[in-house]
Amino acid sequence: MPYADLHERLSIAREHPAVEAAILGLVDEPSPRLSNIWALYERHNAGGLTGMSRDQLRKHRTSRERAIRYAIEELGDMELAIIRRKDVLRLRDWWTTKIAKEGLTAYSANRCFSDIMGMLSVTDNALHSDFHLPWEKTHQGNERDQAEQAPPFPISWIRQKILAPGALDAMNEDARYIVYAMVETGLRLGEVCNLRPQDIRLEDDVPHVEVADRDDRRQKTEYSIRRIPLVGVSLWAMNRRPQGFKRYQDKADHASALINKVMRGASLMPSADHTIYSMRHSFQDRIENVGCSDRMQADLMGHEFGRPTYGDGADMMRRKKLLEVNHVRLAPSGRCIISAV
Repeated sequence: MPYADLHERLSIAREHPAVEAAILGLVDEPSPRLSNIWALYERHNAGGLTGMSRDQLRKHRTSRERAIRYAIEELGDMELAIIRRKDVLRLRDWWTTKIAKEGLTAYSANRCFSDIMGMLSVTDNALHSDFHLPWEKTHQGNERDQAEQAPPFPISWIRQKILAPGALDAMNEDARYIVYAMVETGLRLGEVCNLRPQDIRLEDDVPHVEVADRDDRRQKTEYSIRRIPLVGVSLWAMNRRPQGFKRYQDKADHASALINKVMRGASLMPSADHTIYSMRHSFQDRIENVGCSDRMQADLMGHEFGRPTYGDGADMMRRKKLLEVNHVRLAPSGRCIISAV
């Protein structure tokens, strides 16, 4: 650079001894510790954290800070550069004992390790370091979380118990309509809670809801983005909530806690393993049992399809007809919250 510019910069540096020492190579390179992982990740992953809602970011951070806390609990606040494979395996053994002692699932341990790996990988890309290497290949046991393992509701149970008049009266109306919306759509609870007015298309030729990425909220995966026709009790419910569920927007955990508590208290769960997530599994069983193609199942459930896909999959009218054939019906002598179901 021109001498004048260089002279000006050196003059400024001389006014700040710490800067001058760093420029001259007299300061040791910083050595981050386990307790610094989140700060490094947040700094170098600013773009990756954009688009999350406040609650999504809170969960994202809470999970990762919990993983860091567990690691420090067993290993101490080690410098990342001196962590070796034997240290990570010691933490893995600690998790194995914790799982057995507290009746946890392997998912808890796997989530801890994958969170740390993910943060360190981002940091390594930014700093050209290799902090993540000792943390590779640490997963154990079953990968699925408890929600994914929830058994489905039998269709007769939905018809005779959950959709019986007054069965959900202990819930507020929004929570009740959220349950009804899940019956015929297979939506995740969080997807229903966070429907925006523009996602609810009641006036279209085929009334439907759209699960979409919004500026203030991301979807679980790219495959989650989809459109689902509304039929039966779900159409009835969404007609009563055309603006969505503002009470539970970005608060799906609150809705889940209330719904599960009320349904258990009212004996609306067939077993201790059932949760409101069981409604989604019932939906998948039902569409599979009526011969829904693998591609259409993936489209409706928001799952990855096992081969390259082209176009928009099954058109909306075909989806609607399949769901109309498949929707929950009452026995001839039965009663329900609406006569059309």
